[in-house]
Amino acid sequence: MLVAVLQVNPAFSAERPVASVVVEPQEKSARLVLTFAHPFKKGDVPETLILRAAGRELPSQVNVKRRHADGSVKHAIVSTCVADADPARPLTLSICPASHAPPTNSAQHGLPRGFSAEVIFRFPDGSERRADVGDFYRKTSLGTERFTMTKWLEGPVVTELQLLGPPSGPKGDLDPDLLVLFGLRMLEAGKSVRLEVVVESPWPDVPGNIPYDVTVSVGGREVMAQEDVGYWRHRMPYWLKEKDRNLGHFAHARWRKVYWWGETPPGTHLLYEPAYLISTGLLPPYDTSLAVSSERLNRSVERWHKSPRGILENSIIMAYFPTTGGREDLGPYPTWTTRYLLGRDRRAWQMVLNTGELAGSFPVHLRDRKSGRIVSIDEHPGYSLNPRGTLEKIAPRPADDRPYVLAATSPYAVDNAHQPSLAFIPYLLTGEYYYLEEMYFWANWCMLIQNAAYRQKDKGLIAPDQVRGQAWALRQLVDAAKIAPDDHPEKAYFDSKVRNNLEHYSRFVNGPDATPLGTYTHGASDAYVRGRSQEQRRKWLTLAPWQQNFLAWSLDHAFRAGYAEAAAARDYFTRFQVGALTNHSDYDPGFAAPYFIVVGERLEDETRYYTTWKELFEKTFRVVAPDTKGGIDGLDYGSSYAYIARAVLINGVGNGVPQAAQALRVLESRLPQRANVLAEDPTWAFALSRAADDRRRTNTDADHEGDGPK
Repeated sequence: MLVAVLQVNPAFSAERPVASVVVEPQEKSARLVLTFAHPFKKGDVPETLILRAAGRELPSQVNVKRRHADGSVKHAIVSTCVADADPARPLTLSICPASHAPPTNSAQHGLPRGFSAEVIFRFPDGSERRADVGDFYRKTSLGTERFTMTKWLEGPVVTELQLLGPPSGPKGDLDPDLLVLFGLRMLEAGKSVRLEVVVESPWPDVPGNIPYDVTVSVGGREVMAQEDVGYWRHRMPYWLKEKDRNLGHFAHARWRKVYWWGETPPGTHLLYEPAYLISTGLLPPYDTSLAVSSERLNRSVERWHKSPRGILENSIIMAYFPTTGGREDLGPYPTWTTRYLLGRDRRAWQMVLNTGELAGSFPVHLRDRKSGRIVSIDEHPGYSLNPRGTLEKIAPRPADDRPYVLAATSPYAVDNAHQPSLAFIPYLLTGEYYYLEEMYFWANWCMLIQNAAYRQKDKGLIAPDQVRGQAWALRQLVDAAKIAPDDHPEKAYFDSKVRNNLEHYSRFVNGPDATPLGTYTHGASDAYVRGRSQEQRRKWLTLAPWQQNFLAWSLDHAFRAGYAEAAAARDYFTRFQVGALTNHSDYDPGFAAPYFIVVGERLEDETRYYTTWKELFEKTFRVVAPDTKGGIDGLDYGSSYAYIARAVLINGVGNGVPQAAQALRVLESRLPQRANVLAEDPTWAFALSRAADDRRRTNTDADHEGDGPK
């Protein structure tokens, strides 16, 4: 899987570039070592690749992590050396497919001479435990139980090892609850070492939060000292008392710090080609012509700078996920991530990386004590984090050995219904192991939180959740499945869970509860008639169309990632949004993006779902909620229901959904300021592909028939 190339090889046959990356050095350097990751379209890079700059080939190392089904490169981590880097002279790296070359051995064996690193934990009872990088290297090399080594990068430019194990006491006693991960990226035979220190409390049976002070030393020099790790200095959530501020290291959370030893390379910023990234199918079809508002970006960056970004803090990520209202962490990807992808601003990229790192603060990180992997529902089909939905209990470990352990509390509340994607884009473009594992942890948590019986144990169905929870959980599963490295067991694991869920949606759309209107009747509930009489709550079945649109998008996301079986459900759920804008005689298009609709009612002996637009409209807006606002006209923010609907219709046009082009035209006629609105908030700023736009223009005359009033 690892292919390394250092020098120009005359046996190479390089083809024309498939993509390029612009390197912007932040300071002058005689020799810059650069590592980045890049995804590729199927077939673009059949075997491996080389880099060219100014017409010359650069010495490079290519570590292929994932291949397409046809064997071509899907995702690779590339390391190269750039001479005479200068901030005044950005350098364009052309990525060219090349024929296979013999692997070149790594230039680094063992730890560099003189390098050392140590993490020291001091607990409330006065005891200490330490994690020493040299000790970890010896133990992982010997295969010592509970210690593992992952060779992540290998070659003549960069060697990276991930060393995982527990800290130990003076008598060699291993800590039962904490894990330390040393990530060692060694550049050019050890001239420089980038050290990652990750500390976790990941076991399902951890007895509670672990209070400690910690220091980190690199090369014999203390680089970090933190007392009372986990002490909460901010507004207390309602479930915690003022006296509980000293929380300790939260159960199932982790933190990360990065240091350099030896020569510290200068900082760089990379400019990727957004259009090419989108063309791989791994990202939504964002509008790359959009000029992101610099004023709005500046405000977002200022807010990030002022946010709490220390150990186990959350920066601008919402601490209480069920919080409602407009939020920049929600959407296909967070708004700050979308601003980066479209504007390529260096500050926005720092926000993306930092929030991806602080994803570790949240209590979603569970490892299996036996394997060290995420807790697999294949191996634990009855295990659930839902206390009323677990068929396989994992009791907390007795804490007699550390009576100072605190209650397993957290200042964060996580759910699927409001779950952001924090790690996928950072991993996609950096290839860093930390972000990869974050993807695994979050995607797996989406299944672990479900009632084990409702998720059908090892099938991992997410349908028991709210419709929006299903949408975001499916996105997490798809992203993990489509980019997990070929030699990781999580590739097959998450792929099987995606397919199980897509099969579930396919059964629904072909089953008896599907309707001609495209409503997700299995997602209907009394949620939007709460507060009314018991009779009304029992009678009316309501659904949020915007949540269904989230699911329609997520299914399209799966389709773009290569899951063809997502198409039927995707098109079914898109049907509602199309119909609400194209059946003007029965359904007022001004109400095409409402907060909720009534999709059916319970009668004496049966449940009846509506099958006509007229009845759905009358029951929703004339009977149940006659004062409901329309939901389209006058909107001025890009994450509103109307702009979410627009994104789904754009996908519908691209996928050839009947009348989607007509529906899109009707909707856009009511959104006259959309360029300005999307520049402010590009979360759902999608654009038609050229082929889809040509198809829409070809069908314009036919579609105009029956457009109705605008």
